[in-house]
Amino acid sequence: DMMRVAGCFAPEDPAGTCVARVSEYTYLDKEIAHTPWTTSAKHWFTEAVFGYAPDFGESRDFYVRDPRGYIYLLKKKVAEVLLTSEETAKDIVLDDDRVRLNSKITKVRWDPAGKEAVVVTYCKTIKRSEYDHPCADAARTEIRARDFVSTFSFGVLKRSLELERHPISEADDVAPTFNPPLSSVPGLARVLDASDMGTLTKVFMEFECRFWNDTETFLLPYTKEDFSCDYLPLGFSLDASGSHAGANIFAVAAAGPRAEALSRANTTREIHDQVLPVLNRHFREGIHDCGRTELTSENILSTFVTDWFGDPQSRGCWYAPPLAGAATEFSLRAALLAEGPQFGNLHLSGEGTCERHKGWVPGAWFSGERTAKILLKNGREGFGDLDTRTLCDVDKSEMTFHRKTCEWRPRTLPSQSA
Repeated sequence: DMMRVAGCFAPEDPAGTCVARVSEYTYLDKEIAHTPWTTSAKHWFTEAVFGYAPDFGESRDFYVRDPRGYIYLLKKKVAEVLLTSEETAKDIVLDDDRVRLNSKITKVRWDPAGKEAVVVTYCKTIKRSEYDHPCADAARTEIRARDFVSTFSFGVLKRSLELERHPISEADDVAPTFNPPLSSVPGLARVLDASDMGTLTKVFMEFECRFWNDTETFLLPYTKEDFSCDYLPLGFSLDASGSHAGANIFAVAAAGPRAEALSRANTTREIHDQVLPVLNRHFREGIHDCGRTELTSENILSTFVTDWFGDPQSRGCWYAPPLAGAATEFSLRAALLAEGPQFGNLHLSGEGTCERHKGWVPGAWFSGERTAKILLKNGREGFGDLDTRTLCDVDKSEMTFHRKTCEWRPRTLPSQSA
């Protein structure tokens, strides 16, 4: 049934062993960013998906396509407090000198006692590629603030911790360095060591001729090198009904070590050399219908490769608990967040700190909301009674959704009203 639904047939695999192995990638979440057999199913089945997803309604509400992208949501929110030069339903252009664009933080000096000002050092960057923005030169700029909110991914923080343990020259262009070091925060090093960032690499290719059918997801069992059946396990049509009709765009995806290998490819030709044999095996009939014996690089009009793994701003795509590590990591994380997420004037935020929605965009959103509330509660007069709860901490039974503002606000508990 899975072979029929996916539109994928493997005559070289009559027993279906490879198809069964590859189908595991779609069993729960095809973008889980880990190989299924190295990921904690207990976490994904009971917590991340089936446990907390009901916060946002039925599954039919999950799939929303907006040509403006996620960035418009962010711009719309920050436009409430930042100056803009353009604000329309199609685009928002920020024009506020409080936002340092094309810049990268290299050092953070903070105070565990929260008394001395934070000093943030940053450089101006140049764009070498979509995922490579090194410092333009040796010039550095310092700014001071009362607090520092870290929204760095756990992947970036893990890299910073690694540089603390094994210093290298020009480290500030690899990952931000902290003074005092991250390892001085009680429990943080243990949480980072026990955490794991997922790796998901996708290759999007625009072809001169569409050789696949109207199926959205394809299983592509293929064995090569040390990857048994899952060399490039998944294919996606962006030309399927309800998507980008006429685009002739097909994508393949890999997770875990195979995704890391893909991201290390130095040229587009290297990517094609890895992808084309898989496509030529699984889509022979369609390729023949396009008047080709087999696909070559010349049949690919353009290529784009996502590289969460190599991107120094992420160092992985999102948090995912490793096999047999979820319980240990959960207890360590719970202990850390019980002491924070504020440590002096260093605040940890981002999806990795949102226990109920880690690994998801809502986790990043609600963690930022929680951090803002903590800053107000602890640092501004008149906010001492502010309730800092968000969906990071409690379920929607303790929250009220306000449709006009699209915000979740804490409900007053009986003990509070009393």
